[in-house]
Amino acid sequence: MKNKETAGRVVIEWAPFKVAPGVTEEQLLAAAKEIQDGFLKHQKGFLRRELLRDRDGGYVDVLHWTDQASVDAAMKEAMASPACAAYFQCMAVTDHASAEASVSFFDRVASY
Repeated sequence: MKNKETAGRVVIEWAPFKVAPGVTEEQLLAAAKEIQDGFLKHQKGFLRRELLRDRDGGYVDVLHWTDQASVDAAMKEAMASPACAAYFQCMAVTDHASAEASVSFFDRVASY
């Protein structure tokens, strides 16, 4: 049985980051839940998300979307979202341009 994620291609957003100095993992996870419940789950085209931690203390947000247009619309709305602002403040960012440049998008071509 196909669902909307397995029925076709999916855009996967890969967003690596480090936690800002002084932010605990507990605080990060609380903000991650808030962005999920208060923003992402209301976005058209949003499918699912995983938050991964590597062994060196880095994190990656992996988001699955139905299409790039949905990603683009959500990115515009994120700028006005208090939940997004709180989550982004948990991240160590040297400058906004480099943070955006570190986000990558992939089209899923197969899933096994």
